[in-house]
Amino acid sequence: MRELQLLDTSVVVELLQIPGECARYELTAAEFEERSQPPIELQMPVATIVEVGAHVGRIVDGYERRSCAERFMRMVQSTVERAAPWSFTPLDWDIAFLGELSNPTDDRAPEIVDSLTRQFLEMGDLLIVSEFRRLRQNLDPRAVDVDVWTYDSSLRGVIDALRTHR
Repeated sequence: MRELQLLDTSVVVELLQIPGECARYELTAAEFEERSQPPIELQMPVATIVEVGAHVGRIVDGYERRSCAERFMRMVQSTVERAAPWSFTPLDWDIAFLGELSNPTDDRAPEIVDSLTRQFLEMGDLLIVSEFRRLRQNLDPRAVDVDVWTYDSSLRGVIDALRTHR
């Protein structure tokens, strides 16, 4: 069985070694080596790219910000060139996607107003949940196990709840 894992921002900030946000680079790098091997396939959601770019832009020290921005740009370029050990999640962010995001049909999927009001999940995490749900709807569960690689406990809880109830 194939294992498809979406990369969450919490993992990518570690891989990029973003100052002030990187607390377990060595562990993440070792785990990345393991997860970069078949049968696991890593995918980079667009939400992760947007969120990581925002994290890079908030680095206070200009030298560190530029250095990290250059690493981030190389990461994005390697994704475009298909040289990265992950692929880009090929989902359409269309009106249907926006509808699914704003009105999830699964009662275990977080709702925007409640999640943002309670500061449970941020918008990027909600987008990753929606991308996860859409991938699961479009792939045969007997052939592909879809998951999210994250260090965020709130996002992990939502994904685990969705994974146990198909």
